[in-house]
Amino acid sequence: MRLKRALWLSLALLGCDDEGGAAKPADQGVVIPDSALEDAAPRPDSALEDAAPGDAIVEDAAPLLDALPPHLEAPRARLYLSDPISTPALEEVTLPMTTSANGALSNAYVEVFNCLNEPGGVVVEQAGGMPITLSLCHEIPTARPNGEGHYTHIAPPPDDLDPNDPFAELMMYYHVNAVHDFFKGRFEHAGMDKALPAVVNVQLKLDPPLSIAGFEPGPDGWYAFPNAAYFPAETWDMLAELGFPPRETDMILFGQAEADFAYDARVIYHEYTHAVIGTGRLQGYALDRYGLDNSPLSMNEGLADYFAAALAEAPEMGVYGIGVMAPEQVRDLSVPKRCPEDLVDEIHDNGRIFSSAMWTLRQAIGAEADDIMFDALEQFGVQTTHDEAVALVLAEAALRGHEAEAEAAFEAHGLIGCLRIQPFTDFDAEAAGLPYIIEGTATAGIMGLALIPAYKQLRYDIPEGATEATLSWRITAGMMLPGLGGGAAAPLTVALRRGQPVELDARGERVADLELTPTLEGGEQQITLDASCLSGEGGAWYVLFLSGAEDQTWITQTRLDAAPTAEPIRCAAAK
Repeated sequence: MRLKRALWLSLALLGCDDEGGAAKPADQGVVIPDSALEDAAPRPDSALEDAAPGDAIVEDAAPLLDALPPHLEAPRARLYLSDPISTPALEEVTLPMTTSANGALSNAYVEVFNCLNEPGGVVVEQAGGMPITLSLCHEIPTARPNGEGHYTHIAPPPDDLDPNDPFAELMMYYHVNAVHDFFKGRFEHAGMDKALPAVVNVQLKLDPPLSIAGFEPGPDGWYAFPNAAYFPAETWDMLAELGFPPRETDMILFGQAEADFAYDARVIYHEYTHAVIGTGRLQGYALDRYGLDNSPLSMNEGLADYFAAALAEAPEMGVYGIGVMAPEQVRDLSVPKRCPEDLVDEIHDNGRIFSSAMWTLRQAIGAEADDIMFDALEQFGVQTTHDEAVALVLAEAALRGHEAEAEAAFEAHGLIGCLRIQPFTDFDAEAAGLPYIIEGTATAGIMGLALIPAYKQLRYDIPEGATEATLSWRITAGMMLPGLGGGAAAPLTVALRRGQPVELDARGERVADLELTPTLEGGEQQITLDASCLSGEGGAWYVLFLSGAEDQTWITQTRLDAAPTAEPIRCAAAK
């Protein structure tokens, strides 16, 4: 989820206790709560491989079995069917039976851990070579049944900001099982028939503390994690470079901030769907004839929204998890988004184009749209684009007699033959909520390109009779955190073509009339086209920004017809 622009650092610094790896059902003894073991002789360390963190195993557990609560096939609990805003009344539900003898919330499909704000988590010193020590919350399951074997005594805490509450574990356990059963029962998807670790109440500590606007420690020194995330095992491999221990499994991690993200069922479904999509689909940028294309990653987010909404039978995403902190960022699939008008450079927002198109189809033909979309998804690759996805969905829809409805939905959202081109206008990132983002050579993930093109081109319609046109833009290096500048930006190159879009080949070589790197002064670049460029006839000029910087560059402002400060470009001379 996109919140507060603190995501990169939050995610990069996030880790979990290496003692709190995936717990397994005990098969070498009975798992006993610590409190019941005052005089128990411990088993050898090797037996602990099958214990939940925080528990111990005894050689002969029979004398202590009376200390365990009944292990019920259908324990009851009271929780939110969706979230505290959409469904504020707690409803009694039946939980799937746990596989832990002590009632910790784990079974064949999920293992839930609380991340407590206390010593015991991973400590990483000099993380990434920085003079900062990271302390991570202590990962351990805490929720247990009452003496009758039920969980009805676990309720939301009086303070939603409680960083250790077991109610978050309860919500996670119930709703991960629900979304697993949705994919397994509806689509016969067996790829998630494994115990997915799920961690709630995630926060972290920094020493020395950093005080940055939007990223402040709480009174206890712990920093909120205002997000939820799917972490594939490969991500942990990358974080090992910062000093974090590796993980062998994928995970989902849910933060505790102004909102407890585990209280929002649709956020749980969203992150779980990312795990279903996995790392072999919709994971990279594509490069086509018009520039860099983020539609694969955008559809990854959009489909996570779509299937979450389909399971919930409700189109709003993050009513509580996002809405408590940033109501304007709640994503409503019933609000139509179109290509290219609503193209943005942030993948969660951009994903709303595809997800709203699929929701339109669902409104037209019902839940059969879910089957169409899932069967199409099974054929997606790492860099499947909007055009390719639309073709696959249309083919699946045709097999079910719904091609006309699917085509109408995609047409209504501009997804058939969309060109990623928008008007060049006076633009301000602060008002828009997002800058124009130009990826760098290190962040685009496409090898061999000296200049990385923007996600979209801008079109300037020159009025008839114009003898001069000035375009200017302000840039900054991409920022990791609000209030923390990204350093000096490198000037952008701009390719211009009259009458038709700039085109690129597979190597990133461009077909353009002009290619310039204007001087960067005071964070601003500018070009002025003179009469020899404009010819007095009017018409469109297409503008494609390109970056040779290693990291992102943000365009925070664009202006038309600003006062020229440099010698105009004479196209006759330039050619």
